[in-house]
Amino acid sequence: MMTKTSTEIQNDIYQFIQTYATTDDQQLSESDFNRVALDLFDYQFKSNLPYKRYAQSQRKSPLIVNNWQSIPLMPIQGTSS
Repeated sequence: MMTKTSTEIQNDIYQFIQTYATTDDQQLSESDFNRVALDLFDYQFKSNLPYKRYAQSQRKSPLIVNNWQSIPLMPIQGTSS
């Protein structure tokens, strides 16, 4: 998987919001949301060292996570130094 740039991810998120703000197609939106979320996870994992360490402590990485529900959530306490 090639890591997208932050601008590409922001554009994908914006496009997702624009596309699904006015539709009820849950099946299609779930698939697209999964793709966008996994791209964001990949970017954060590679660009945010504290998050990467946390994800690794949870035994999660972009190589093994294939569903947005498996992306580790960073506790708010983990963001302070």
